[in-house]
Amino acid sequence: YVTTLPSMATTAWFHGRVQGASAAAVAEEARQYAIGPYIHALLQGNALPAEERAQVRAELSRLTGLSETYLDRADLRVTDQRFYKELLRDQGLTVGRLDSRYTGTDYDDAGETPDDDPSFYGIDAGYTAAINTWTRETLGWETTREYQSIGSDPGRLWDWSLGGRGRGA
Repeated sequence: YVTTLPSMATTAWFHGRVQGASAAAVAEEARQYAIGPYIHALLQGNALPAEERAQVRAELSRLTGLSETYLDRADLRVTDQRFYKELLRDQGLTVGRLDSRYTGTDYDDAGETPDDDPSFYGIDAGYTAAINTWTRETLGWETTREYQSIGSDPGRLWDWSLGGRGRGA
Protein backbone atom coordinates (compact mmCIF):
# COMPACT_ATOMS: atom_id res chain seq x y z
CA TYR A 1 0.00 0.00 0.00
CA VAL A 2 2.81 2.35 0.89
CA THR A 3 4.84 1.70 -2.25
CA THR A 4 1.91 2.10 -4.65
CA LEU A 5 0.47 5.31 -3.20
CA PRO A 6 2.65 7.67 -5.32
CA SER A 7 1.65 5.87 -8.53
CA MET A 8 -2.01 5.99 -7.55
CA ALA A 9 -1.77 9.70 -6.80
CA THR A 10 -0.03 10.43 -10.10
CA THR A 11 -2.63 8.41 -12.00
CA ALA A 12 -5.43 10.28 -10.24
CA TRP A 13 -3.73 13.58 -11.14
CA PHE A 14 -3.42 12.57 -14.80
CA HIS A 15 -7.13 11.75 -14.95
CA GLY A 16 -8.13 15.02 -13.27
CA ARG A 17 -9.26 13.47 -9.99
CA VAL A 18 -6.78 15.34 -7.77
CA GLN A 19 -5.11 18.75 -7.83
CA GLY A 20 -1.39 19.36 -8.08
CA ALA A 21 1.20 21.49 -9.83
CA SER A 22 2.71 18.56 -11.73
CA ALA A 23 2.92 14.78 -11.79
CA ALA A 24 6.29 14.98 -10.05
CA ALA A 25 4.92 17.22 -7.30
CA VAL A 26 1.93 14.96 -6.71
CA ALA A 27 4.14 11.85 -6.62
CA GLU A 28 6.55 13.43 -4.14
CA GLU A 29 3.76 14.60 -1.85
CA ALA A 30 2.24 11.10 -1.88
CA ARG A 31 5.65 9.52 -1.32
CA GLN A 32 6.29 11.66 1.76
CA TYR A 33 2.84 10.92 3.14
CA ALA A 34 3.25 7.20 2.45
CA ILE A 35 6.55 6.84 4.31
CA GLY A 36 5.34 9.03 7.17
CA PRO A 37 1.79 9.29 8.49
CA TYR A 38 0.34 6.55 6.26
CA ILE A 39 2.78 3.79 7.18
CA HIS A 40 2.51 4.83 10.83
CA ALA A 41 -1.28 4.48 10.64
CA LEU A 42 -1.11 1.09 8.92
CA LEU A 43 1.31 -0.25 11.52
CA GLN A 44 -1.21 0.56 14.26
CA GLY A 45 -3.77 -1.76 12.68
CA ASN A 46 -7.00 -1.95 14.68
CA ALA A 47 -5.43 0.17 17.44
CA LEU A 48 -5.52 3.25 15.16
CA PRO A 49 -7.62 5.88 16.98
CA ALA A 50 -10.84 6.89 15.21
CA GLU A 51 -9.77 10.55 14.88
CA GLU A 52 -6.46 9.61 13.28
CA ARG A 53 -8.22 7.11 11.02
CA ALA A 54 -10.53 9.88 9.81
CA GLN A 55 -7.53 12.13 9.08
CA VAL A 56 -5.77 9.38 7.13
CA ARG A 57 -8.94 8.56 5.21
CA ALA A 58 -9.39 12.23 4.24
CA GLU A 59 -5.77 12.59 3.13
CA LEU A 60 -5.85 9.36 1.13
CA SER A 61 -9.00 10.59 -0.58
CA ARG A 62 -7.32 13.88 -1.42
CA LEU A 63 -4.23 12.10 -2.78
CA THR A 64 -5.94 9.28 -4.71
CA GLY A 65 -9.26 10.73 -5.78
CA LEU A 66 -11.10 7.80 -4.19
CA SER A 67 -14.07 8.51 -1.95
CA GLU A 68 -13.69 8.40 1.80
CA THR A 69 -16.52 5.86 1.91
CA TYR A 70 -14.62 3.54 -0.42
CA LEU A 71 -11.38 3.99 1.54
CA ASP A 72 -13.20 3.21 4.77
CA ARG A 73 -14.68 0.02 3.29
CA ALA A 74 -11.19 -0.92 2.07
CA ASP A 75 -9.83 -0.39 5.60
CA LEU A 76 -7.45 2.31 4.25
CA ARG A 77 -5.76 -0.38 2.14
CA VAL A 78 -6.42 -0.23 -1.60
CA THR A 79 -4.75 -2.81 -3.81
CA ASP A 80 -3.53 -1.72 -7.21
CA GLN A 81 -6.17 -3.84 -8.99
CA ARG A 82 -8.98 -2.28 -6.98
CA PHE A 83 -7.59 1.19 -7.68
CA TYR A 84 -7.54 0.57 -11.45
CA LYS A 85 -11.20 -0.38 -11.23
CA GLU A 86 -12.43 2.22 -8.73
CA LEU A 87 -10.78 5.49 -9.85
CA LEU A 88 -13.00 6.06 -12.90
CA ARG A 89 -15.83 3.67 -12.01
CA ASP A 90 -18.37 6.51 -12.11
CA GLN A 91 -17.54 6.93 -15.82
CA GLY A 92 -17.70 3.19 -16.49
CA LEU A 93 -13.93 3.08 -17.12
CA THR A 94 -10.87 1.35 -15.71
CA VAL A 95 -7.26 2.51 -15.97
CA GLY A 96 -4.34 0.56 -17.37
CA ARG A 97 -1.87 -1.39 -15.26
CA LEU A 98 1.20 -1.08 -17.49
CA ASP A 99 0.34 2.49 -18.52
CA SER A 100 -2.33 4.18 -16.44
CA ARG A 101 -2.94 6.89 -19.05
CA TYR A 102 -5.01 4.34 -20.99
CA THR A 103 -8.62 3.69 -20.07
CA GLY A 104 -11.05 0.98 -21.08
CA THR A 105 -14.44 -0.48 -20.30
CA ASP A 106 -15.21 -3.72 -18.52
CA TYR A 107 -17.93 -6.30 -18.94
CA ASP A 108 -18.62 -6.20 -15.20
CA ASP A 109 -19.03 -2.65 -13.92
CA ALA A 110 -19.66 -3.92 -10.39
CA GLY A 111 -16.50 -6.05 -10.22
CA GLU A 112 -13.63 -5.50 -7.82
CA THR A 113 -10.87 -5.76 -10.42
CA PRO A 114 -10.57 -4.90 -14.12
CA ASP A 115 -11.46 -7.53 -16.72
CA ASP A 116 -8.47 -6.53 -18.86
CA ASP A 117 -5.57 -4.11 -18.90
CA PRO A 118 -6.60 -1.22 -21.17
CA SER A 119 -2.96 -0.28 -21.72
CA PHE A 120 -2.68 -3.36 -23.94
CA TYR A 121 -4.90 -1.53 -26.45
CA GLY A 122 -2.07 0.90 -27.10
CA ILE A 123 0.94 -1.39 -26.90
CA ASP A 124 -0.19 -4.69 -28.42
CA ALA A 125 0.59 -3.56 -31.96
CA GLY A 126 4.16 -2.62 -31.03
CA TYR A 127 4.80 -5.92 -29.27
CA THR A 128 3.29 -7.87 -32.15
CA ALA A 129 5.43 -6.04 -34.71
CA ALA A 130 8.55 -6.60 -32.60
CA ILE A 131 7.98 -10.35 -32.12
CA ASN A 132 7.19 -10.83 -35.81
CA THR A 133 10.37 -9.00 -36.82
CA TRP A 134 12.48 -10.90 -34.28
CA THR A 135 11.20 -14.35 -35.28
CA ARG A 136 11.57 -13.60 -39.00
CA GLU A 137 14.86 -11.65 -39.06
CA THR A 138 16.76 -13.00 -36.05
CA LEU A 139 15.51 -16.57 -35.84
CA GLY A 140 14.84 -17.01 -39.55
CA TRP A 141 11.43 -18.52 -38.80
CA GLU A 142 8.31 -17.51 -40.70
CA THR A 143 4.71 -18.57 -40.23
CA THR A 144 1.29 -17.65 -41.50
CA ARG A 145 -0.19 -18.16 -38.04
CA GLU A 146 -1.43 -15.08 -36.21
CA TYR A 147 0.61 -13.99 -33.18
CA GLN A 148 -1.62 -13.45 -30.15
CA SER A 149 -0.13 -11.29 -27.45
CA ILE A 150 -0.55 -11.55 -23.71
CA GLY A 151 -3.61 -9.30 -23.86
CA SER A 152 -5.39 -11.82 -26.08
CA ASP A 153 -7.32 -14.99 -25.26
CA PRO A 154 -4.46 -17.54 -24.92
CA GLY A 155 -3.54 -16.45 -21.39
CA ARG A 156 -7.12 -16.69 -20.15
CA LEU A 157 -7.16 -20.49 -20.48
CA TRP A 158 -3.60 -21.11 -19.30
CA ASP A 159 -3.11 -23.49 -16.38
CA TRP A 160 -0.90 -21.39 -14.08
CA SER A 161 -0.28 -24.22 -11.59
CA LEU A 162 3.07 -25.94 -11.28
CA GLY A 163 2.19 -29.41 -12.51
CA GLY A 164 -0.88 -29.45 -10.30
CA ARG A 165 1.14 -28.43 -7.24
CA GLY A 166 -0.52 -25.08 -6.65
CA ARG A 167 -0.33 -21.55 -7.97
CA GLY A 168 2.67 -20.76 -10.13
CA ALA A 169 4.22 -17.80 -11.92
